[in-house]
Amino acid sequence: MDVHQATALALRGLEVEARPIQLLHAHSASEAYELLTRNRDIAAVLLDVVMESDQAGLFLVRRIREELGDDAIRIILRTGQSGMVPQIDTIRAYDINDYKTKSELTRTALFACLSAAIRSYRQIRELKDAKRDLEEQGLELIRSRTKLRALTDHRERVREEERKHIARELHDNMGQYLTALRIETSMLEMLFPEPNPEVFKRLHTMRELIDQTIMDTRRMVSNLRPAALDLGLVSAAEWLISDFQSRTGIRCGLQTPREGELDLDQELATTLFRILQESLTNVSRYADAKHVDIRITRSSGLLQLEVRDDGCGFDPAAVREKTTFGLMGIRERVLIYGGSARIESALGQGTRLWITLPLIELEKSP
Repeated sequence: MDVHQATALALRGLEVEARPIQLLHAHSASEAYELLTRNRDIAAVLLDVVMESDQAGLFLVRRIREELGDDAIRIILRTGQSGMVPQIDTIRAYDINDYKTKSELTRTALFACLSAAIRSYRQIRELKDAKRDLEEQGLELIRSRTKLRALTDHRERVREEERKHIARELHDNMGQYLTALRIETSMLEMLFPEPNPEVFKRLHTMRELIDQTIMDTRRMVSNLRPAALDLGLVSAAEWLISDFQSRTGIRCGLQTPREGELDLDQELATTLFRILQESLTNVSRYADAKHVDIRITRSSGLLQLEVRDDGCGFDPAAVREKTTFGLMGIRERVLIYGGSARIESALGQGTRLWITLPLIELEKSP
């Protein structure tokens, strides 16, 4: 009786995890390799060292691991003579999972060895399946985030175009109508050769209301899209800071390179302007600051925006637990351009915001 028949007899009628053990037989390393190539769901291999050659079994181990790329299958090496292949050296050199001499593989020992190998194989496959599922979920999450950022980018572009359109309509139409009304009011005054206190009082009130409406309209136009943006980021930042100081009384310092050194496209300049605008809005609402420093720099292929205030600061851990749409919006705007946003703060120590954008990516952005 050869080893194949003896093994089949020893395992006849036995089950592992309520399933019968199925044996596939190969009488050479090459035949075993072909068998394993056709059947990729084999759980364990009982492998003789000596087949076509004295080292055929060991060479097959390497082919299984390296050529087939199968690191889940459990390989139990069997040798006819103890010491023929040094056990410790073999385990070190080859990716095998157990090493037995044929004499010690009684029916019980053989069943115990295979049971452990099959359970181990199942657990490895389950882990691999779970890992694959996690990787697929991760890829799907990345795709979803990419689509979300593309949608955010599209939304911001549409919003900016709508702001430009509304600002232009207010400036071109409403502004003209208000100017015409003011001229008509002045003409009415000229139609009364003799002073009429009541009429002049009402005309004066009308003129004041028209002037106030003109000022409000100009402010709305500037808030929607300041004309300074057409002159570049530096000019827009200077206008924004001047308006911010006059409204809040908070002093601001601004450091920028010369306008020509930035050379930013209109969309990026608008994005950075909106980030700065949102940052200053947060300062005025929450920081209780006296002074704000703003720096825009360009060096080593990076564009950086830093906003630092001397206000009350906050606990970053507490803020992370809240939904802060302003900070989320800043991060999303930056991520669209492949950049990063970092915020440092502590209670009583002010707040610091860093925006970093890679210029190489900016040049490639549509």
